[in-house]
Amino acid sequence: MINTPNTQAGRKGIVAMLLILLPGLAAWDLPVTAARKRLKELMPVRLHQSPTGREKAGPPRPIRVRVYADAACRAGQSGKARFAGLLKQVNDLATPGFNVAFELESFRKWESKLEATQLEERLNELTKLDDGEEVDLVVGCTSPLQIETASSHVAGQARPFSKHLVLRPLSDLAEERNFREAFYEVDEAERAAVLEARARHKKVAFFVHEWAHTLGAMHEREPTWLLHPNWEPKQGAFSYMNTRFMEIAVRHRLSGEYNVQAESQELLTFVEGFNEEWSEQDRAWV
Repeated sequence: MINTPNTQAGRKGIVAMLLILLPGLAAWDLPVTAARKRLKELMPVRLHQSPTGREKAGPPRPIRVRVYADAACRAGQSGKARFAGLLKQVNDLATPGFNVAFELESFRKWESKLEATQLEERLNELTKLDDGEEVDLVVGCTSPLQIETASSHVAGQARPFSKHLVLRPLSDLAEERNFREAFYEVDEAERAAVLEARARHKKVAFFVHEWAHTLGAMHEREPTWLLHPNWEPKQGAFSYMNTRFMEIAVRHRLSGEYNVQAESQELLTFVEGFNEEWSEQDRAWV
């Protein structure tokens, strides 16, 4: 390139323009950086579960799951494939943590006349519909939630010491809209990655939360444990106490010769040693 007075003047003009623009660009970068930092804080931790080491090792024991899905739960993408995918994600936590593997036994139609919001009534209906004699877990799937929620028991309910639970799939639309408004400075792809990770984390967390209740496990005060009443992105595992409680229950449930009295006695003995760590309401219930 030939260095002429015109090109020198052009360079000076560009430099002058950049000097004018840079403060503005830096000022814009500040809210973007701050928004990215806030967004990163909402990214969930990896779900992981370690056993207590108190149970015998061996091949994973199957937990046969029978699903009853209403019309709304079956809509869109194949409900059966969607639920099988969920169980695969659940196994990433349950197999190393509890030496079990959830398997979809069947996916059946559920023609209920009850509102999807009537979770307790739906749970009663499910229990009467199928006693679960031939499987290890009976799951009712109702229409998706149309609101953003962190409450485990808005998204699902379970009957303690049973085989029955009801879940409501999550709708990502409400949270997606909230994220778009709260993080408009951030690129859409970055928002989408966090939203997808949160949705995946919630689905698994809500499922194992209710499954734990069917085993009799109780709520805890610490918000980073999976059995806290409200979902948090920092929840990664069950506490030692509930892990051990669930290990005992699972061993009895899958033994092939289930003895409810033996299970109850071993669980009661364990709870009496640790019940001060669980929530006030659940301790009173025990």
